[in-house]
Amino acid sequence: MLCGQESHALAFYADVMVNAEVAAHRVEAMDRFQPLLKDMLLQAGSFDNELEELPFVFVRYPEDRSFRTITWQVDQGKGKYHYGGIWQQDDGSIIELNGKSGRRLHSSTGSANWANWSGAIIYKILQIEENYYLLCYKQLDQYTKIKTVEQVSRTDDGGVELGQDGAFGPEGNQSRVILKYSADANCSIKYYPESKRIVYDHLSPMAGRIPGQGPSMAPDGSYEAYELQTDGTWKYIDKVYNQVNETPPQGGISTSEKDLFGRKRN
Repeated sequence: MLCGQESHALAFYADVMVNAEVAAHRVEAMDRFQPLLKDMLLQAGSFDNELEELPFVFVRYPEDRSFRTITWQVDQGKGKYHYGGIWQQDDGSIIELNGKSGRRLHSSTGSANWANWSGAIIYKILQIEENYYLLCYKQLDQYTKIKTVEQVSRTDDGGVELGQDGAFGPEGNQSRVILKYSADANCSIKYYPESKRIVYDHLSPMAGRIPGQGPSMAPDGSYEAYELQTDGTWKYIDKVYNQVNETPPQGGISTSEKDLFGRKRN
């Protein structure tokens, strides 16, 4: 548990940076939040703190709890979004995400170092055999969202690398699974351990539904997948016809009354 004024300040700024109506208030809270969080995480034993006081911040662990990611999104107004985050190992060491520059999640090739990555919400961490995969979400602008699957690994200098060359793609030539789709659509990625498949919505062109949007992409009701092979590679499956005893992810235009953060939609 956090304690005293530190707990109150972190919870307050986390709430304001995500939920305040005025963009300037959200940005000011964002600037104050990360230094306070960093100071708290540098304290001995901080990894054991579940950060339950910060409901609008995404704290995620792999199954073995060898590390965790702490990420957040801030709407800066005028279609601009900032992503902040901290990677923490179970020994307490941390790597900060600057969220302002570096490689973005727009390309299916190449890798990115955590410290220089432009950031995203990490909403789930998959631990599949000896590897870890981050499921990421990003609001690119008022018209477009992005979701990715990123294999993650530690570098020799202690850093964190996102994206693995040749991990995915029909020809084994992509570093990540990347879905770029309309902001008014719901697009899902899900791992099924029974079949060792990452299943996700197939996207098709559609006319823009948001004023000023133009042509976009949205799920069409069919699914694609990657299936883990015995040699550790991922085999691309262009159409998933049948998931025995399993339910495919639900896509299409979003009808949920709540967004990714559990807030009511406008």
